[in-house]
Amino acid sequence: HVLMLFEKLGIKGARTGGDFVPESAADYSRKSAELATLLDNARKHHITVMLTIGNGSAPMPLGRPRPWLSAGAVMLNTKDDRVWLPSFDAQFEQWTRRVALRFGWPKGPVNAVELWNEPWEGISISGWGADIPRFRELYERMARGVERARKEGGVQVLIGGACSSTNTRDKLFPDGSNKFLKWLDFVSIHYQPLAADPVLVPEWAHRKSPNGPVRVWETESWIA
Repeated sequence: HVLMLFEKLGIKGARTGGDFVPESAADYSRKSAELATLLDNARKHHITVMLTIGNGSAPMPLGRPRPWLSAGAVMLNTKDDRVWLPSFDAQFEQWTRRVALRFGWPKGPVNAVELWNEPWEGISISGWGADIPRFRELYERMARGVERARKEGGVQVLIGGACSSTNTRDKLFPDGSNKFLKWLDFVSIHYQPLAADPVLVPEWAHRKSPNGPVRVWETESWIA
């Protein structure tokens, strides 16, 4: 119903979540069917989709989300870390490749992917509690999955940063190197429609790539 409404309103693009679920998970078939239905309907209603990838039911360390601990080592009833085990990273790369191959533009509606919603350092509302090195490992896996899909299927799927310009700087460029610049086709900004400062980063604005400079997309405004 939402997609039908978007079409009637003339909305041509949307950001939505896409959870990584390994093939060994009990809900793999159901989750895959749900994502396929969503993306097929998006194409039916002429809406391009940017997927924000997060954790679905991939196994986690300790077999559960890991909350913060108090000074007395008591688990707090608060936000937690839901990042999956590193042993599932190869499956994550394959999952990204399959999604991009099947649903990537122009065959499907997906024209971009990014990793996690606001993965703030320390802890976030979206289940990120890991560290910068872990994010970089996952980001590279996502990027290589998209690269393979581009090569194998000719799809045009952009690779985005860490879901906000601040997180992108923290996660991908803290060491002063530009290792991840080739995999930064766009950067999201949240709540900053009048302060799109990423356009002022020279290395991003003048990036040499088949996909051009780093694009700045405002992807999360609260409008009421």
